[in-house]
Amino acid sequence: MMKNKRSEQIVNLEEQEFDLLVIGGGATGAGIALDASLRGLKVALVDSGDFGSGSSGKSTKLAHGGIRYLEKAIKEWDYTQLSLVKDALNERKIFQKIAPHLSRVLPIAIPCYSWCDLIYYYLGIKIYELLAWGKNLRKGQFLSKRKLKKFLPYVDRKSLKGGVLFYDGQFDDVRMNIAIIMRAFTLGAVVANYVKVIGFKKQHGKISGAEVTDVLSGKVWNITSKVVVNATGAQSDILRTLDDPNCETVISGSIGSHIILDRGLTRCDMGMLIPKSTDDRVIFMLPWKESTLVGTTDIKITAGVALHPSKEEIRYLIEHLNRYLDISISAADIKSSWTGVRPLASQKGVAKTRALSRDYVIEVSTSGMFSIYGGKWTLYRKMAESLVDQVMNHAKIPFVKSSTESQCLSGNDEELSIILSEICESSQLDVDIIDHLVKTYGIDAKKVVDIAKKGYSNRLLKMYSYIEAEVVYAVEQEFACSVDDILLRRVPIALHDQKAAEKVSEKILNLIKSSIKV
Repeated sequence: MMKNKRSEQIVNLEEQEFDLLVIGGGATGAGIALDASLRGLKVALVDSGDFGSGSSGKSTKLAHGGIRYLEKAIKEWDYTQLSLVKDALNERKIFQKIAPHLSRVLPIAIPCYSWCDLIYYYLGIKIYELLAWGKNLRKGQFLSKRKLKKFLPYVDRKSLKGGVLFYDGQFDDVRMNIAIIMRAFTLGAVVANYVKVIGFKKQHGKISGAEVTDVLSGKVWNITSKVVVNATGAQSDILRTLDDPNCETVISGSIGSHIILDRGLTRCDMGMLIPKSTDDRVIFMLPWKESTLVGTTDIKITAGVALHPSKEEIRYLIEHLNRYLDISISAADIKSSWTGVRPLASQKGVAKTRALSRDYVIEVSTSGMFSIYGGKWTLYRKMAESLVDQVMNHAKIPFVKSSTESQCLSGNDEELSIILSEICESSQLDVDIIDHLVKTYGIDAKKVVDIAKKGYSNRLLKMYSYIEAEVVYAVEQEFACSVDDILLRRVPIALHDQKAAEKVSEKILNLIKSSIKV
């Protein structure tokens, strides 16, 4: 198994010329790199930080149409929102097909404390299912008070009438982001994290590439490309201004924070949706691997805001959660937390970010730089397809249809089943570790097992299924450069339990050092 050396990618970025330079290694940028590579374009992708280190790794982990957006679309007779929900429901189904190891169907219940609410939300999920016509995951249903209490043992039973059950998609956002980039890499894309764009090359007023710096070494050079794409999400305006200092800002950033609690709150593997909050936003309490995830908030970002949950946001989430539970949750119960910034497209006359559409925008500047912003994780593939379609037309490249809808990222169900069986037969790893590896790496789990056989089979922590081989694999095969790259994205213990992450950080650092030396 050859190692994927970041240094070689840097050399390739210096020496080669590209059809497409994608700036931004989040979901959208990764999707564009993969889509363009599958169509035969010579692609480069750079990110000023690590892949998926922005908002793409800090989502609610749902591949969904958006119940809240559906409600808004119906109340306001907004066809754009309705179309957005329909598209997202279609993409939700595609997630299950192209990344079966990273996606799953998740049951979510809505507790109802009045008969009117019970009927209202039941009709809502039926419309939700109708929009997904032919692509439903499973049929929703009424839940009696007794059955709801069985599935969500801590739900408050006072005045409880019952509940409504519906199904949505859940996925591992960080791992999916990395899987998309690594798939593009195997197809020939040159990818490099920690490479920052500091300027643009122009010929006769048209962009012909970018001036970049290696954040880790300080080296500066130029990347030459026929087309440049700005897919930097919440940072889009920074690059747009670098291209055109007189451009108007287009991003309305919205902070979305999440807190992580003990898995016992969702021990029956069912999530809960809190439909009514003080700011008209739904809040989810979801099972997520070894934890329970609660989120999200919606606060307009202002200059100087620290990108971690504020005391007010934590209080907001806990207060709303406690309204629906018969046990008391406090800040002391929080094991970890994180904040992401939604790169919402600004709309004239709309001040509150929660009222903004989650639709996406593609624009081409006077110099020819493409910028894509807005949207949501579930739409990443469709956004990428639309962008590459426009790039090919703009650059007069012979058109090739997108094939990402049918391209598995790391094996289909049958292949995953075979790999699971092979690993069970050939390794001495515990069953929970094997299951974790296949669900994390797909058919590439065998590569991690091969590393484990070389003396890296120990668990990183007793309470988790993560093993030492995953750290080595992340450094050798997935361009991980630091402890944060490992603990926040490749082996995301820090997202589940901050104290556990601190406990294992020195071990991670030693494994990184030994992997680099080999």
